[in-house]
Amino acid sequence: KVREMAAREVRWAGTGLEDAELVVVAYGTAARIASTAVDRARAAGLKVGLFRPITLFPFPTRELRALTTRAKGFLVVELSMGQMVEDVQLAVLGAAPVAFYGRTGGSVPVPSEIVTAIERLARAVSATDDLDWGPDPTTLIELPGEAAISVDEAEADPDPLSLIDEGAWWAREHEVVTR
Repeated sequence: KVREMAAREVRWAGTGLEDAELVVVAYGTAARIASTAVDRARAAGLKVGLFRPITLFPFPTRELRALTTRAKGFLVVELSMGQMVEDVQLAVLGAAPVAFYGRTGGSVPVPSEIVTAIERLARAVSATDDLDWGPDPTTLIELPGEAAISVDEAEADPDPLSLIDEGAWWAREHEVVTR
C-alpha cells in the first residue's frame, strides 16, 4: 500500500534544475525565501536550482535522486533543526554532500543569508572537485547541541555552514574514514 501511495501521491516542484550543479531543497515558507535566494545566486553566475517537496510523506526520493547525476552538492534549507535532512541524505545516497541551513524560534532567514550558504557550499565542492567523496559525504551537517546554541542574537553565528570553509570539512572528515 505504501508503494502504491508513494507512486500516486508524491508531489514536488522545481526551478532551475535543468543545469543545476547545486540544489537547494526547501519546503513551505523556507522554499519561498530560498526561491529568491536561488534567483539571486543564478544572477551571480552560480548554477543552482530549487527542489521543493510538496509532499513530505511520501517524500519525492526518486525524483531527488535523479538529480545526483549532475548535482555536486545539496543544501537543505528549513525553519527547523533539520528534520528533512535525513530524507535528502537517503535520497542522495552519498553521491554528493548534503549541507544544512536552518533557523528556529520564529527567526526567518533573509535571502542573502541563504545565498551566502549556497556560495559556501559552491566553494566547498569546487575545492574538492577532483576528490572522491568517500563513503560518507553527509558529514557536512553538524548541528550544535543545545548548550552550543546561543540565544543572544549579537553572539549568534548567523551561518551554520561556517564550519565549511574552502572544503576544509572534507579534508578533516576524509582523514578519519577507513577505506
